Amino acid sequence: MEGTTSVKIVLLDPTSNFVVFQSSKETKAGVQLLDSKKDEQNVKKIFDTIEALMLQFPYEKLAHVGFIGVSGQMHGVVLWKAQEAWKWSEEGAVSLDEAALTNLVTWQDSRCTPEFLSTLPLPDSHLGVHTGFGIPTVFWLQRNDPRSIEGFDSSGTIHDLLVTILINNLGKPCISPQNAASWGYFDTSHGSWNLENLKQADFPIELLPVIKPAGAIAGSLYADWNGIPKGCKIGVALGDLQASIYSTLFDKPGNNAAVINISTSLQIAFVMPSGFQPPKNKDKAIKTGGVEYFPYFNNTYLAVAAALTGGNCLASFVTMLHNFIQELGLEINPDKIWESILSSGALLESTDLQIQPTFQGERSDPQKRASVSNIHPGNLKVSHFTRALCRGVISNAEELMPQDFLLQHGIQIIYGTGSALQKNPIFQQELERIFNNLQISISQGGDSALGAAAYGKVLLGL
Repeated sequence: MEGTTSVKIVLLDPTSNFVVFQSSKETKAGVQLLDSKKDEQNVKKIFDTIEALMLQFPYEKLAHVGFIGVSGQMHGVVLWKAQEAWKWSEEGAVSLDEAALTNLVTWQDSRCTPEFLSTLPLPDSHLGVHTGFGIPTVFWLQRNDPRSIEGFDSSGTIHDLLVTILINNLGKPCISPQNAASWGYFDTSHGSWNLENLKQADFPIELLPVIKPAGAIAGSLYADWNGIPKGCKIGVALGDLQASIYSTLFDKPGNNAAVINISTSLQIAFVMPSGFQPPKNKDKAIKTGGVEYFPYFNNTYLAVAAALTGGNCLASFVTMLHNFIQELGLEINPDKIWESILSSGALLESTDLQIQPTFQGERSDPQKRASVSNIHPGNLKVSHFTRALCRGVISNAEELMPQDFLLQHGIQIIYGTGSALQKNPIFQQELERIFNNLQISISQGGDSALGAAAYGKVLLGL
C-alpha cells in the first residue's frame, strides 16, 4: 500500500485473519519544486521503499503467498512508456528507467485552480472534478507544459503502475472504478470514461487505462519477486479509502457503522444500501454538507465526506512553532514540540478560542481558508491553540457530513481509525464531544494495506 508519505506492507494469513508480519517506511519521495501549488513525488524512491520493505519480510513466509492486493492514493497520476519504464532481470529484480516515467502528481497538487477547472468540459457523472484529480492534471500538463507528456503512452495511479509492473503488462494498464471515479470524467453507473466529452476537448484519451472491476484479478506475478513465487495472483489496484473502510468493517456485523479516518487528511464514510444510485444533481451533494458517493465493492457505493485537512493541520502547526523558535535564534527538536503540544492540549478540557483549520480549502470550496477568532489574553497559550485546532478539525468533519445525516441513514457507531487519530487523545475527545449522539470506538482498523490483503480472501474464494 502506497500512502501519501509512506508505504506499508502486510502479510496476512487468510484462514485466521492473523497478520503474520507487517512493516512500514516513509518514502521521502517528495520533490522540491519552485511552484508551491505543485505537489509531486519521485516514483523510483517509492519503488525503492517497497523493495526495501520486502527485504524485511521472512523469506520462507513469502514463499507461500498466493495473492497480492495493492491499494494507494486514489487521485494522483503518473505517466509512463510501457516498453521502457521498467525491466525485469533474469534474477527477478525490477529496475525503473526514470526517463520513461513522470513524477507522481499527488492528490495534494493545487495547480488546477478554479479558473482553470472552469475551462474544462463538464463531466457526465454525479461526481465533479477537482485539483489533484488525474484527468484535470493531465489537461493542465497538456495545455501548460505539453512537452512534459510527449512520448508517454500509459497512465494510472501509482498503485496501478505497481500492478502493471508486477504482471509485466506492456499493453494498456487497468484501473478499478474506485480509482477511475477519483480521477474525474468517469460514469459510475455505466462503468466507463466520458470519452466523447474528453475527445471534444482534445484530451489524449489514448493515455486512459482500461476499466476492470474492483475485486477482479489483474494478472499473475511475472517472475519470482523477493521470495514471492511466479504466478501469484494479483488483484486490480484498490483505492486506499475503500481498502481502509473494508479493513475496518469486513468482520463487523450489521450495516449501522461509519468510519472516520484521520491521517494526513480526513475522511468519514459509510456503505450505502445495496441498490442505491447516486443523485444526478451534483449540487445535491454539496447541500448535504459535502457528501459524495464513490464506488465500493459489488456495485455498492460509499457515502464519503473527504476533508483536505486532518493530521496535516497539526503538522503545519508544529512546523510553524519550530520556525518561530529558529527565527528567535533558538533550537528545539520538532519531536519535543509534538510531545509538548499534545500533552498540554490534552490537559486542557476546553477553550473559547476558535480555529477554522481549512488552510488548504476544501474540494467543494477551494477558496475556503483558515482563520483564528475570539483571541484574548487568557487563551494566548499553546495548549489553547492545540485544543482549538483539534476541535476545528473534527468540527469541520461534522460540517461536511453532519451528525443528523448519519443518524438519518441508521448509523449508530463511528469507528475511528488512522494514525493521527490513534496517537492523539485530543482528537479522540473532540470526536466524542462533537458526534455526541453516536457511539465512538477507536479501532485498530483503517489499514488500507490490510484491507487490500483481506479482500484477497474474496477473490480466492476463501
